[in-house]
Amino acid sequence: MSMQQRTVWASLIAFVVVGLVYAAVMIPRMIGSEPSEISWVWPMAIAMGSIVVVIIAGVIVSTISGAISATVRGEEPEFEEGDERDKVIENFGNAKGLSIASFGSLGAIILAMNDVDPFWIAQLLFAVGLLGGIVGAALKLRAYSRGL
Repeated sequence: MSMQQRTVWASLIAFVVVGLVYAAVMIPRMIGSEPSEISWVWPMAIAMGSIVVVIIAGVIVSTISGAISATVRGEEPEFEEGDERDKVIENFGNAKGLSIASFGSLGAIILAMNDVDPFWIAQLLFAVGLLGGIVGAALKLRAYSRGL
């Protein structure tokens, strides 16, 4: 498995796990509260930072476990850099994920034009960023297993 593919797996896991944890923290806060009363800035900042940390940790753990597994099997650990196929898959997944995030950004602009509370604008942008990341990573993994 190339380093790029490890990163895609780690990204998918990070987006899903952090998104679920963020939802578990925020949904109870939203129930019965006015948007202006909800504390959301720090949870969102922590969630965004956590995505980066989880991706890095995932790649490190995946690389180490792959090396240990190869060593136990008596093989030489390989750390592939990737090739042209990895670049094509990366561009394909990024294009799809960014398309989703772009449409969500349009939604945020529409909300801002209608003077919607910044809480909802931030939640929409965060959600479409997560959704774009999940879709992009899932499409990349499908391309790795089945081709484009």
